[in-house]
Amino acid sequence: MSATTFHLTTNPIQISDGSKPVYVQEVRGSYTRFTCSATQPDPETTTYCTILSNDVSVGSGFPLWAWTVGQPIELAVLRSE
Repeated sequence: MSATTFHLTTNPIQISDGSKPVYVQEVRGSYTRFTCSATQPDPETTTYCTILSNDVSVGSGFPLWAWTVGQPIELAVLRSE
């Protein structure tokens, strides 16, 4: 399993290309906004989900983008090998 750390801002960052399942955990901060999209989403108009309990698992086939609207958030993303 490989791990990557991301530091989120108000600009969406692609945290998974969807090629493998991922486990996403909030290391610092909370209420990460994320969406499944093949292209970079517009945070002002895009429908999104929010991580409520500091982690989420997502299967393959779902390219994920994440961002925050306030406080900085640090994410750890684990990918299956």
